[in-house]
Amino acid sequence: MKDLIIILSVLILTSCVTQSVLTTQETATIPAGSKFIDCNTNSPPDSLYKTLYKDLLKIGCKITSENEEMHYLVAEKYLEQGTNGRYTMFIDNRVLTISCEWQPSSEVQTGVSAGMGVGFDVGYSQAIWGETGRPAVAFSHGVKFAQKYGDLKYRKE
Repeated sequence: MKDLIIILSVLILTSCVTQSVLTTQETATIPAGSKFIDCNTNSPPDSLYKTLYKDLLKIGCKITSENEEMHYLVAEKYLEQGTNGRYTMFIDNRVLTISCEWQPSSEVQTGVSAGMGVGFDVGYSQAIWGETGRPAVAFSHGVKFAQKYGDLKYRKE
């Protein structure tokens, strides 16, 4: 019975939502299994870092970790449909790399805990393109954010 509760909880936490920020044409360019977004930019790393920092704050992200010298940022934000996103960004030369993670919002976790009668606290998990539900929501928001900085490529490792 406990295993069934865990399985049902995982299904509830990962599904029941769809990504809505990318067009069909945009989603068709992303290979299944992609874990990283690489954006080739024309901006020098120092300038791009400052722009990213400001842009993340403008859209309501909380910067949870940063290193300006290493051109590294981690930002978190509530996205939509009970999904939180966390984005790790690193600039190497003129390439911005973004790794996306997802987590059910605290409201969703509380609802599942109450409904199942068990405590449930889910940490962040890597968003992989091709997975449906919350992982797709988080990854699509990362893609949408990266689009304004240059040409995108995707990779699995």
